[in-house]
Amino acid sequence: MIDKASGNPYQRINALYWSVSASALEGLIDQVRTRLAELLGELRAVTPASADVPTASQAANAVNVVINGRGNRVHVAHAEGDGASATSGAREEPDGPFWTVGKRIGAIAVGLATIAATVIAWWQFQGAG
Repeated sequence: MIDKASGNPYQRINALYWSVSASALEGLIDQVRTRLAELLGELRAVTPASADVPTASQAANAVNVVINGRGNRVHVAHAEGDGASATSGAREEPDGPFWTVGKRIGAIAVGLATIAATVIAWWQFQGAG
């Protein structure tokens, strides 16, 4: 398509390269790491203490929570014997405000550690280390 648009019959493009900044790749890797950590947390939350691994439906629900957002947990209750089963798709309301004092202190500590690590990495990259 690019060769035809150029009008030059002797031009042939063999490869195209796309320049991507390191920070964009780091952001992508960070998002993947965060999603995997959330998935692991959801799987641990839905796995009963007596089971080694979650069921297929519990794993599917955990993936759905991680992919589609927070607060979308679906609780499935299966009755024993001749009873019926029920599902609930209601959102769970948080018990209190999200940003508690402990979470704020933790967020500040993580932010400062991230800034310090970035500065140290930049110094080493520049050869000042």
